[in-house]
Amino acid sequence: MTTGAAVLSLERQKLGLEPTAINRTDPRLPFATILTIYAVLGCTWFGFNRNPIQILLTVTAGCLMDMAFHWLFRGRGLLVPLSAYISSLSIALLLNYSHNYYLLFLPVFFCIGSKYLLTFEGRHVFNPSLFGVVAALVLGGGLFSPSPAYQWGGTILVAAFIVTAALALFVYRIQREALIASFLFFYCLQILLRAYVTRYHLPPEVLVLGTLSAPSFYLFTFYMMTDPKTSLPRPRQQLLWALAIVLVDLWFHTRQSLYTLFFALFTLSSGRFLWLHARALVRQRSFYFHTTFTTATAVRVAFFFALGVGGYFAYARLIHPRVKVHPDFHFQSISPAESGIDSRLGSVLNEVDPRVQHIAKWVLSVGDAIAVGDYDNDGLQDIFLTNPMKRPEDRNALYRNLGSFHFQRVEIPALREISLHPDKYGLVGGALFVDYDNSGAQSLLLAMAYGKTRLLKNMLPVTGKPEFVDVTEQSGIDEYTISVAATVLPQLEMERAFLR
Repeated sequence: MTTGAAVLSLERQKLGLEPTAINRTDPRLPFATILTIYAVLGCTWFGFNRNPIQILLTVTAGCLMDMAFHWLFRGRGLLVPLSAYISSLSIALLLNYSHNYYLLFLPVFFCIGSKYLLTFEGRHVFNPSLFGVVAALVLGGGLFSPSPAYQWGGTILVAAFIVTAALALFVYRIQREALIASFLFFYCLQILLRAYVTRYHLPPEVLVLGTLSAPSFYLFTFYMMTDPKTSLPRPRQQLLWALAIVLVDLWFHTRQSLYTLFFALFTLSSGRFLWLHARALVRQRSFYFHTTFTTATAVRVAFFFALGVGGYFAYARLIHPRVKVHPDFHFQSISPAESGIDSRLGSVLNEVDPRVQHIAKWVLSVGDAIAVGDYDNDGLQDIFLTNPMKRPEDRNALYRNLGSFHFQRVEIPALREISLHPDKYGLVGGALFVDYDNSGAQSLLLAMAYGKTRLLKNMLPVTGKPEFVDVTEQSGIDEYTISVAATVLPQLEMERAFLR
């Protein structure tokens, strides 16, 4: 090959117009190896909520798309789809989705398509897997979410493995040390700031350790954000880019709690994409229009649009058509004034021990429960509500069913002291109507959070009045418990269970 031809070939490779050879120093090889090992461990050891066929279909679809698009739009050359393999496998690991074999075609299509459609001077600006993940979260209609923490094995060991492998195998090759170090520094400061702001709602150690021990965070940091083809090359640029990602992510946290890092990087990449084209337009003007808005570009846009629309209708009409169901009933909201059921928030959150005040909302809200039963034997189902965070008179409320969705509040004297003094008796966290003594009347079994389980006997068969008497001590269940639910088995069923 002559020198001129070699230079031309090198320039075509840089623009993605000619497949580059894969050699041992290619930083994509260790990255692909790490992802492959993790995918295998996920299907055999970690217990991913997807099977190998789903992952293989995702990777195969991405590689075939990349090869086909390269052949159509970049010189009909043969492409070794190593980048597509990495991007598609990243999507399979980073996204959680419903259990079918077609949903991941959506992010894969946007992932690979963005490399050929959203470009500047022949190079893609968006990290492909980032584009696929964001497309799934925005356009997926709630069918996608980032993979949950339990997928990653539940320990810090996986995060340590990813970080160590990245540092040892390829970080030094891509020369993004400044980007990684500055991002980790700025992001740690941001986490500490958020931990301070949310200290009364979330334990600071949960936010700090939960974020910094998540393997998905390090996949974003070491692999997605530092993609050599879409990140900035100079250390000063990398430092400013890292700071921008952290600040935009912090702004997104004022709007929502999930997916913010992906949205932050995508927002900045979109701004960079528009800025590059705007700068070229100002500098080149007529030459920019001549080289950018060509017939080939129009054909490419039309091709991807037609392919996307065709894929959507194929999925929506043939593969997974929606079934319209017309039930013969509907739900109608009934106001508290009409139903008679109402309650107001109390001040119990300010009364708990200050040492656990920051998690009190989580702990106490678990006890919002309802029990349904006919306590007065009039043939209508009555309800009993437990509301730990409500004001004392509303924490434990019995409502008698009057019919036609009207209810009447019924006072239970045996519960008055319990409702007024949670510091002494604990909070009722759940209830169950049960005829525990075969008397023909529904008594109330109360599951207690931080107190003794309570049993209130219905005296209807004895006195002729549906009133409750505390028989906890006589029944032998007056033990300190932390409970929000209860299950009762008939004596005969218990004997059969023991005999088995």
